[in-house]
Amino acid sequence: MVIPILNIDGHQINKRLNSRNVDLNRDFPISSKRQSLLPKNEPIKESLKEAESFYLKKYLDQYNPELLISFHSK
Repeated sequence: MVIPILNIDGHQINKRLNSRNVDLNRDFPISSKRQSLLPKNEPIKESLKEAESFYLKKYLDQYNPELLISFHSK
């Protein structure tokens, strides 16, 4: 499956943020290995609050692709 644009709102206005001013890159869960690299006093933010992030994660969990390629561009 190809998802050409996940953040349609941001793409239309040439910004990283979606229509609710959220950076979807910061709304996706991070692995426990990456969490361990964060400073101890830095809180781990709740993720998947945005629809785009939630449904992408749901798709990934359902289909469990062997390969994921992500391109970021403006």
